[in-house]
Amino acid sequence: MKYDSNTTEIKILGYPLKHTLSPTIQQAAIDYYNLPILFHAVSLKEDELEPQINALRNLSCHGANVTIPYKEAVIPLLDDLDITASKIGAVNTILNRKQRLIGFNTDADGFITSFSQEHLSNPENKSALIIGAGGAARAAAFALIEIGIDLIVIANRNKKRAYNLINELNSTKIKNTKISYVKIQNDILDGNTQKHNLVINATPYGMMYSSLESITPLKASNIDSNSVVFDMVYIPSKTPLLKEAEKAGAQTISGSAMLVNQGAKSFELWTGKKAPKEIMHSALNSVLYNKDK
Repeated sequence: MKYDSNTTEIKILGYPLKHTLSPTIQQAAIDYYNLPILFHAVSLKEDELEPQINALRNLSCHGANVTIPYKEAVIPLLDDLDITASKIGAVNTILNRKQRLIGFNTDADGFITSFSQEHLSNPENKSALIIGAGGAARAAAFALIEIGIDLIVIANRNKKRAYNLINELNSTKIKNTKISYVKIQNDILDGNTQKHNLVINATPYGMMYSSLESITPLKASNIDSNSVVFDMVYIPSKTPLLKEAEKAGAQTISGSAMLVNQGAKSFELWTGKKAPKEIMHSALNSVLYNKDK
């Protein structure tokens, strides 16, 4: 695609962004349709967030993805939220609709569609351990409550932040899901975590290029062999947590599935076109292959 004065843009906003492969999958989808759009990353500090959000109102900008740590902080800067983003309390996609900024959350749908039907069968008899209490954890908890899971345990280093999330989930949920808390101490979970059917990492633990790159919050001895372990981190494709899960004999799901699934929903919001998910997967896998070498 040749870019010129007619080229429009879509951004991803967050910090840090050295790890992100959203531009890879989104540009592949954009180029598949030969659209004059450039998708690019904008790494920004907290005091730069508001001016960057206001810049999205430019007529040449379709909107943006929002990633850590701004999925919650961005909400007061927007004009409106769709119902899912409002319930979750986190935004990962912004649409510029005639200079009005609308916040969406495609993480919840991207998360739940990354599981097989078998993984989520009989949710009323299942429990989930969610590691983290930020925007991605909110989306995961919301999606699991929506399907009627019996128990969610939120694991986080910051007890206050965890209980803020728990209280918000309890105030909005319409299902009978029970929600509790377990503390992360020195980057390791306290207590017995083997009882959970689903284990979800919604933190940067294990993320390449970060200070947490070598850390896993769970060892193999604390993972049940019958559980499914889902790591939202996608670089590397086999994180320290997923390696421990494999040692335990558990099933694993890489964050690459969620990246493409949520990204596909965002692409459709911005362009009105059906996302070419196979093209997006192919572009992602080619980059991950080189990074995993």
